[in-house]
Amino acid sequence: MATCRPDIAHAVVKLSQFSVCPHKLHFSGLKHLLKYLYHTKSDGLYFWRETANPLLTKKDRPRINSNRNDLLWEQRREFGPTELNGSADSDWGTCPRTRRSFSGMIIRMAGGTIAYKTRLQSVIAQSSTEAELMAANDAGKMILYIRSILWDLGIPQLAATVIGEDNDACTAIGNAQKPTPRTKHVDIKQRAIADWIERDLLKLERVDTSVNLSDQMTKLLSRILFHRHNDYILGHVPPGYTRAYKEYFGTGLKVDLNTGDKNPTTSADKRLANSLAARWDHICLFS
Repeated sequence: MATCRPDIAHAVVKLSQFSVCPHKLHFSGLKHLLKYLYHTKSDGLYFWRETANPLLTKKDRPRINSNRNDLLWEQRREFGPTELNGSADSDWGTCPRTRRSFSGMIIRMAGGTIAYKTRLQSVIAQSSTEAELMAANDAGKMILYIRSILWDLGIPQLAATVIGEDNDACTAIGNAQKPTPRTKHVDIKQRAIADWIERDLLKLERVDTSVNLSDQMTKLLSRILFHRHNDYILGHVPPGYTRAYKEYFGTGLKVDLNTGDKNPTTSADKRLANSLAARWDHICLFS
């Protein structure tokens, strides 16, 4: 486990805007954030192997705060253990002082987050599409940098890296490589994403907002949405290439990874369900 907390990135950026002249309201928000960190001090980033390595120290399994239905696992694309993938998102003009937007991105590999960023955009976006293009550009630059590092480490990314984006206009402009009459004013550097896609380095893929992990990096979310995204961002949910994923999502049994509660319907299901908790203990998590 790596001790890193991308789940508080947006809160930290928001509070830092008022570090020079804070109000009592901002101090209350800071105390709320510290209280959250105190109660989740054992959380961190988890990365998953295809098979357990007996030479490594055994780690306790991470706690999944969402229930199985809230995870929306059937709507998510699965990636391999060495396959880089990311997501990008942006709000639009939510800063009340400057009317600028927040960009957020999440870059993942091996079931956990390896890079993330939340920032206030440098210019005012005149549309949500423009704000999303800025966020996708930031994610693209980070992915190209990580791809070069992985090449030096002997883990080349042969296919285009997928960036999940929940804005239809942004994905259309990037993939079609054609500006619209309403986006001709967008800066050249935001058009670079189209060139990277044409060179088969990146690929913008439309995802629903409910499963876009970067949504957490740009705005405050409800409790259900926060835990849904956080379970994936921190790597608490096992990826599709692990045995834990097949046991949790593929058996059809109502087995909770946190408590081991089960509701089998047949004698064969009972025998399988009784062995799930014991078999889970042999699955190692490594960072």
